[in-house]
Amino acid sequence: NKKTLCYAGTISDWFDFDILIRSLEEFKETGKVLVGPSEVEIPKHERLYRFGPVSHSSVTGIMKMSDALIILFRITELIKGVNPVKLYEYIYSCIPSISVSYTETERFGDYVYLYSNYDELRKYIDMLTKNNLILKDKPEKYKDTYAKDLQAVIDAKSKGKKKVSKKQKKVIEQTKTEDILKK
Repeated sequence: NKKTLCYAGTISDWFDFDILIRSLEEFKETGKVLVGPSEVEIPKHERLYRFGPVSHSSVTGIMKMSDALIILFRITELIKGVNPVKLYEYIYSCIPSISVSYTETERFGDYVYLYSNYDELRKYIDMLTKNNLILKDKPEKYKDTYAKDLQAVIDAKSKGKKKVSKKQKKVIEQTKTEDILKK
């Protein structure tokens, strides 16, 4: 009967491990899953499950087995300037999602549960454990924005190159909005 909360993405110094561990200690009926490459040491906890980089289809499968998706970031200057592309994928997964609130995530408030402090996060995890965290709307208006933002990320990563690599093209193909909507 444990509830699983999943984060899929790069794990770096902006990840809020303090709030992650605090929530695990308080909510014994939850487990957290982290999927993706890590640039930092991840704390150990008996209900914290860690997967390294996995294929896109594996990430999708892990997300589908989760009760909620989470973004637990510390608000740094870097984070303040980042477009939260991951939220588009979370929204279209049709799984309730919880994210830290900052200027770039506020526009998603109708679709994602946003928290500004631990008490707000705690409220959402409590709702999840009581089966009261429901899926918010799935906005069609973000469908094209997601594809454009994803392309912009790929373009930025390939800046200085004359063309996009095969690997980057594959990422674009694997995460087309139409594919996400089918899941």
